Amino acid sequence: MTNRADFDRIARDWLAEGPAELSDRVLEAALEEVHLTRQRRVMHGPWRNRSMPNSIRIAIAAALVAAVGIAAFALIPRGGQNNVGASPIPSPSGSSPAPSASPTAAGVVPLPLTGRADAGTYRTDAIDPPLTFTWETGLDIHLANPGIVVTAEAGLARYIVLANAVAVVDPATGDRQPLPADLVAWLEDHPGLDAGPAQPISIGGLEGQVIEGTLSEAAAFDSDGRLSLFGVSDETSDTFPIAADQAFRIAVLTGSGGPVIVAITPRADLFDDFLPTAEAILATVEFEE
Repeated sequence: MTNRADFDRIARDWLAEGPAELSDRVLEAALEEVHLTRQRRVMHGPWRNRSMPNSIRIAIAAALVAAVGIAAFALIPRGGQNNVGASPIPSPSGSSPAPSASPTAAGVVPLPLTGRADAGTYRTDAIDPPLTFTWETGLDIHLANPGIVVTAEAGLARYIVLANAVAVVDPATGDRQPLPADLVAWLEDHPGLDAGPAQPISIGGLEGQVIEGTLSEAAAFDSDGRLSLFGVSDETSDTFPIAADQAFRIAVLTGSGGPVIVAITPRADLFDDFLPTAEAILATVEFEE
């Protein structure tokens, strides 16, 4: 076994030379000395400064130097890797960032009963079947009662009307009459309408026919200057009217609960300008059949 004098000499030589690696012989000697050195009994009471034998100081110093050397070696990049200039990996934050808002992410909004609304996608169940549609501009909701929804571009007399036809208004008497077997033919023969022949159309998954025209001089207007064509609900007296200064494109679609009316009714002088916008809006309609 190596005696104390040999250990002291070896440790001093090791510290003086400053080797790059820890010798197995020195490490074994240091560990052996640590195990063989008697530990003082813990003294309970006030802290006192005590002197430490040189041999223990040297052993501790050697152990510390060895530990630092091993730790430094472990930090050296291996296999030629070079992390200088590498981007740090961001630590995860406490919460994920919220997704940016978008029209699609915003979802479908219930259509207000009246008032002005922002651009967006709206749903209404005032019509049977319920439907969704998208306005890319602001819109005014003039009416959203059971069986009829009247919307327009904000501040403009350019309308899109959705309705359920549950009856027709007799052009001679103004009274409600039961729906005819062929509602499109009834419209084509109406004395108050100057319309061209019907054409097939599909809107939102429903098939039907569409007519286009203006009001004729024979139209029997009410006191408000309007011509009522359809009763839209059995619960109310609301009707689908066309004003004297309006042109129209009226689609009669076949719904499971009866005819569904989709109409474009701007002022006659605005019809051609509004038609592309209206067609783009109607292209977004989806009925929930």
